[in-house]
Amino acid sequence: MMKTFGSLLVAALLVSGAWWIGFGPETGGGQAPVESAMPMRGPGGEGSGGRAALVTTQPVEFIPYEDVYQAIGTVQAGHRVQVQSQVSGQVTESLIETGAEVEAGTPLLRLDDRVQQLALRTAKAELAEAQSTLSRYEALADGGNVAVTEVQIAEARTAVEIAAAAVEGAEHDLSERVIVAPIGGHLGMSEIERGTAISVGTDIVTISDLDEMRVSFSLPDRALGSLAPGVEVAMSLPTRPGMVYEAVISAVDTEIDPSTRQIAVEARLDAAQVPVLPGSVVNVVLAQPSDPAPSVAALAVTWSREGAGVWLDEDGTARRVPVEILHRAGDAVWLDAPLEPGARVVVEGTQKIREGGAIATATRQAPPEEGETGGRRMGAARAADQDEGGQGHEG
Repeated sequence: MMKTFGSLLVAALLVSGAWWIGFGPETGGGQAPVESAMPMRGPGGEGSGGRAALVTTQPVEFIPYEDVYQAIGTVQAGHRVQVQSQVSGQVTESLIETGAEVEAGTPLLRLDDRVQQLALRTAKAELAEAQSTLSRYEALADGGNVAVTEVQIAEARTAVEIAAAAVEGAEHDLSERVIVAPIGGHLGMSEIERGTAISVGTDIVTISDLDEMRVSFSLPDRALGSLAPGVEVAMSLPTRPGMVYEAVISAVDTEIDPSTRQIAVEARLDAAQVPVLPGSVVNVVLAQPSDPAPSVAALAVTWSREGAGVWLDEDGTARRVPVEILHRAGDAVWLDAPLEPGARVVVEGTQKIREGGAIATATRQAPPEEGETGGRRMGAARAADQDEGGQGHEG
């Protein structure tokens, strides 16, 4: 009985020893080797031991961008005048021909001037009488006649001046009976005909200078830096799809509309090159190229409490650089930041990196940590051993 009990005790000891040898720390059966193969994450990178985070990078390019502003403009004549009557009267002759080109001073209407003609004749007669009286007084004074005093001669001279002024006034009134073109240009349509009675302020005809036209439009206040006389803008016409014409900014308003935050702009165009008439609506595009600036993919920009920034790959180390976005176009952004041409910024994987942390790309992997290769080989061997004899270990 004692012999049998001893044999069982020896067998139990042998089984316990075999289990310890198969699953103890020396053969990889415990938990410590697993932690070495799968390190905890730490603030320095993806792994606590400085293990590099795998990211995708892109080189910084220095290229210009274009600020593009669009607006709806209205075409106006370079010079335009609405001719109005300054006097009242009946039209005796109309010289207006719609579309005709006239020069400044060309007669447009003639009004009944019989009253003005009579007033002029009367004024001239009074002037002649005053001049005759003055001449007689001066002749008597020169002949030594003491009956003519200096006071009488002075009064006669004043009467001549008054009569001369009356003649000038009568001539002016008579001239206003002929309405002339104040500027040169093309005549518009008019409803004034012979026999029409007009009064002060009656609209007669519009004169437009069609040799040079202007376009009035408004742009947002952020475009102010791109606006200056001489800057070219592109125009397109709804009536001529596909055609693009050029105009040159001639004036920029001195104030921004506080309600719309828009600023009024005026551009000149060559009427001989652009088939438009005053009142036409056009599409205006202002595109201004900038100086070359750092350009990266929009995905490279990250945000934090400090604002926008990008991650730089500095020989396998991550460094965050604050940036200011200047422009966006599609998937690209232009930045105001201390970046050098060719510097590599992280585009994908930014959520896995920290300041000063190790990073690696597909073309440059970080070297393994000391002992990491051996640990990986040991872990692989243990996995293979468990696959082949896992049932035996469990038993």
